[in-house]
Amino acid sequence: MSNQQGWTQNDSFDNWDDVSSEAPKPLDPGIYNATIVKAEAAQTGKGKPAVKLEVSATGVFQGDELPTPRKLYDTKPITFEAQGLVKNLCQAAGVEPPKGNGYEVVSAFADELVGLSVIVKVKLESYVKDGEKRTVARIDRYFTGDQAERAKNPEAVAAPAGEAAAPTGGRRRRGASA
Repeated sequence: MSNQQGWTQNDSFDNWDDVSSEAPKPLDPGIYNATIVKAEAAQTGKGKPAVKLEVSATGVFQGDELPTPRKLYDTKPITFEAQGLVKNLCQAAGVEPPKGNGYEVVSAFADELVGLSVIVKVKLESYVKDGEKRTVARIDRYFTGDQAERAKNPEAVAAPAGEAAAPTGGRRRRGASA
C-alpha cells in the first residue's frame, strides 16, 4: 500500500504541446501586491544574522491580478548597518522591528511575518553566470499603501491648487527660487 495522504487533486494533463520548458521571463519592474509566504532566520553570505523571505507577488498595485503568482526572494540582514532596510519591511508589513539579532529573536520575527500582505517595488538585476547573462526580478523596497500611491503617482502628491508641484529628488539648481 502506498502513502497517498495529501493527494487531493486528480488533474488531467492531456496537452503538453503548448507548455514551454523555458524559464519564465522575470516579472516586469513595477509595484506589486504580495504576500510573505515563507520567512526564516538565516545568515548572510558574510555570516551576519538575517531574515530570509519568500514573497509571492499576486497582482499589480491598483491593477490586475497576475495570472499566476510569482515568487520573489529577499534577505534582510538584522544588523545596525541595515536597520533602515528592516524598518522599511516592518512598516510595510505593519509589525514592530525585532529588538535584537539573536537567533530566537530573529526566528520569532520571521514567524510573525509569514502570511502578511505587503506592497513591493520590483526591479530587474542582471548578472553573468557561467558566461551567460541572466536577468532576475528583485525586491527593491517595501511600501505601505500611502508610500506605494506616492511612488506610483508622484504628481498626485501635488501642491495646493494653483501651485506647481515640487520637484522630486535631486538638489535645487542655483538661482532657483523656493
